[in-house]
Amino acid sequence: MARASLGLFAVVMSTSACLVTSMPQHEEPTQTPPQLILATADPDPRRVVVVDSADLKIKNTLHFAADVMSQDDPGSTVEFRLYLDYGVPGPDPFRVVIDRAAPLDPGVITDTGRRGVEPWTPDSTPQILPGCHTATLMASHEFDRATACPKDPDDYSLITWQILRCDSSKPDEAPCDQMVLDECLTWTRTCASAAAEADGGLP
Repeated sequence: MARASLGLFAVVMSTSACLVTSMPQHEEPTQTPPQLILATADPDPRRVVVVDSADLKIKNTLHFAADVMSQDDPGSTVEFRLYLDYGVPGPDPFRVVIDRAAPLDPGVITDTGRRGVEPWTPDSTPQILPGCHTATLMASHEFDRATACPKDPDDYSLITWQILRCDSSKPDEAPCDQMVLDECLTWTRTCASAAAEADGGLP
């Protein structure tokens, strides 16, 4: 009797082992918009960046940089643009766009140390006159060549710096010590609003 019970137990165990028919399937991670990390931004976005023409002979190029985190599809790079006066009224939602940063290879959300750096040489942009301006670093997976804006309006992030363009060698014309930021323009035009206008005002 005991021998028969052991045989029945062996049959039950072998039957239960057949319930696992396949290995679990793992889905590929979904691509996320690139996120610029404010805490890693350089210069410090909490301070006004003073661009003194008298100093440009010594340091004629400024760099705006920040780390970026994103989950990227295979073959999808992260690109950067630097806009001067992003939001200014006019035919474009910026006064100047700079595209000199090298794209980043695809990465995963846990990758650290991925950094976008866009240089600005003030002497090359005479339209940025003495006064108050902004510099906006933007990251996206793809920018439209015609508009210089992100192709996907949901696939970007940005960091903005306040700029004071001045000339300490000409204090009467372009003072560097009178930063009244309340007098700066409050610009509201963006890539999103420009795209809406192009589509006939539809959101």
